[in-house]
Amino acid sequence: MKLKNKGIIFGLSSAIFWSFNTIILSVLLQGKNIYFLPLFFAFLHDFFSSIYLYINLIRLKYKVKFFLKTVNKKSLLVMIGAAVLGGPLGMASYLMSTKYIGPSYSASISILYPVLGALIAKFLFHENLNRYRILSICISTIGLLTLCLTFDNIGLYPNYKIGFLFSITCILGWALEGNIASYFMKSENIPSEVAIFIRQTSSSIFYLFFVIPWFFEVKLIQELLSKNTIMLLLLASFLGSISYLLWYGAIDILGGAIGMLLNSTYVIWVVLIDILILGTTLNNRVIIAFIAIFFSIIILTRESRGKE
Repeated sequence: MKLKNKGIIFGLSSAIFWSFNTIILSVLLQGKNIYFLPLFFAFLHDFFSSIYLYINLIRLKYKVKFFLKTVNKKSLLVMIGAAVLGGPLGMASYLMSTKYIGPSYSASISILYPVLGALIAKFLFHENLNRYRILSICISTIGLLTLCLTFDNIGLYPNYKIGFLFSITCILGWALEGNIASYFMKSENIPSEVAIFIRQTSSSIFYLFFVIPWFFEVKLIQELLSKNTIMLLLLASFLGSISYLLWYGAIDILGGAIGMLLNSTYVIWVVLIDILILGTTLNNRVIIAFIAIFFSIIILTRESRGKE
């Protein structure tokens, strides 16, 4: 299999696994109006994920200490910073934007992060974006916006400007993370499996020391963490870990811009799962989005054939 096509499969697979992860987390949050609960679950998700990823490194016989000794310390600090940008900052901003403008508007805006990621990749990291890649990004983004974007009821949210600000912060955090991770893996010759372990570990440590202490209540958390909740979190973390491994693998092969683009298609996979499993009605928006993503993948595959 050609390396570029392998990267495309990695990127799309990461989106599919993330869609299942998203659905499980949504089930866990349903009916619970505790404001800090999403952040607490995000911490546990990243913590469990870091354990899974460490087990994966043992399976691959990678010695993390060896890579940490050989890597440039400044680059490592930058990667840790990227983990904070993409994890706690990006996710916290996303959750806050849902508070001020609702989940639909928040998701509609956040899927634009690959576009900003492409601009950052081009002008800050000098990543090669030829006409195939630019066209693929444009078509896929238009398709996803067709699926998600609507501002019919924005007047229902009096503080929508604050929500937009948080959404922009979220986009910036995720876009920077994808590009920094790509640069880190290539410049330091770090395997994607090690890079994502560093990412998840750094994210969970940041949550533990700088986020959790603000709302930690032992009794309340004990009530929330039932056996079923823990089991679902473990499952979501496992699926999320696979998604992260595939996403960083796609970024390593294809670069930050295209890796982020393919990962962002999780939005349409969530909708398709709803249609197939829950019997949700198939509408024209879903069809348009699916066709757009299909053609964007064909364009990327054509680019791959042209180069090899």
